[in-house]
This record gives sequence, C-alpha cells and structure tokens, in this order.
Amino acid sequence: MSQIEQFSSLVQDAQRDDEYINVIKWCKHFEYDLSNWKRLPEIKTRSERLKITESNAEPWIVERVGKTWVTWVHPIMAVHLASYLDPDFANYVAKTFIRYAKADPTLAADIASRQETTEGLDIINKAVQERYKFLKSKLMRAYYMVRDAWGDKLHYNTLTEEIQLKGSPLELQSLKIKLDQELHVKVEHEDAKQIVTTLAIVNTYPLMDAANQQKIGQEYWLSIKRRDFVPTKECPTPPRLS
Repeated sequence: MSQIEQFSSLVQDAQRDDEYINVIKWCKHFEYDLSNWKRLPEIKTRSERLKITESNAEPWIVERVGKTWVTWVHPIMAVHLASYLDPDFANYVAKTFIRYAKADPTLAADIASRQETTEGLDIINKAVQERYKFLKSKLMRAYYMVRDAWGDKLHYNTLTEEIQLKGSPLELQSLKIKLDQELHVKVEHEDAKQIVTTLAIVNTYPLMDAANQQKIGQEYWLSIKRRDFVPTKECPTPPRLS
C-alpha cells in the first residue's frame, strides 16, 4: 500500500458522515498522546472561535462505542491535530479539508508554521491568499497574509533595534525574496520592511518599558489599537477610532 493509499484509508476509516474524525485512530497509528494536543494553549482559543463561527458545532465529542471511548473531532480541529502527527499526513489532510483551512486563516498560518515540506506550505499559503482576495489593496492583502503567517513570531528588540523572527534576527535585505518564496507574498522591498516592522512592534509593545512605549507608541499607536482586527467582506477596513 502506497503512502497516499495509507493516508486515504486513515481518513476514510476514521471519518463519519458529518466529517467528524475519530482521532483516537489517528493518534494510535502515529503513537501520539491526544491529551498533549488538548493541553496546547491555542486549543482553547480555537475551540471558542469554532463555536462562534459555527454555532451548532462542537470542537470534539467524547462518546462510548461498545467497550471503548471515542473522541470525535470537528474537521477544523482535525486539520490542526494532523499537523502535530506527521508532516506528510498533515499535507494530505489539508488537501482533503482545504475548505476549512480557507475559512480559518489563523488555522492555515498555524499549520504552515510547522510544515516541513514545500508542498505543505504551498497548500496552506494558498488557503490564506484565498481568504484575503476580496481586499482591493494589494498592500493590505500582503499585510494580513504576513500577519497570519508570522504575526506572533515577529518581535522588535529595543536594545539592538532589530526585527526578530522566531527569536533570530530577520535579514531585511533579502526580505522581499523570503516573503515571495515562503508565503507567496509579492510586495516591494520597502513595503515588506514596513509590514514586518509594524507587526514586530505591535507584538512587542505590551512588553516594552514605559520609555519605549512612549517613544514608539506615538508612531505606531493606530496599528497597536487595531492589532486584533480581522477584515471580512462585510467589514474590510477597521472602524474609525473615537
């Protein structure tokens, strides 16, 4: 049996009619402890978001089947779990449930951050692009796509004045190429620098001392205030601040 056939069998055997997944089967196959995933900090947030976006959906359902207990997980949550099991399997699951990744850009970005293959990154990044295609401004599309993929991983070092990605200095000279290759984001060099600088400062602002907050906050106060805004077709631009 090929790898694709094996993955297909894993999904089909674990899936019920409403697309909920028996993740006990997945975890058993990949020798993964489901409780580790349930304890992840982002799981609570993702579960709460799911209940808001899909009012009748439950993140997971635990029920007794015969003599055993089964955990059924919503497809959105299953896509997230798969990214912790195996990168190739995560790619397959992302393809299978791509519409769910498109509906939740933070999910797509979260999965992309752990993908180990170019194919996996392409799948998820295309989903993020689809999410923001309604925005007329190319620059704003780029801003939100980078925010979804790198947002919480970008920080500003107030001592060295460096932009850091995942704790390491971000090379700004090759930033335009990096965004194009890794995120399929095409912007001019200066725009790319402005995007990552803004995101890094917005993320770091709450951790700055009072002096740096006063100095930096004056220039970036609008972005800081709008940090959590998510554009939609109905509301593509942030509301005016009073």
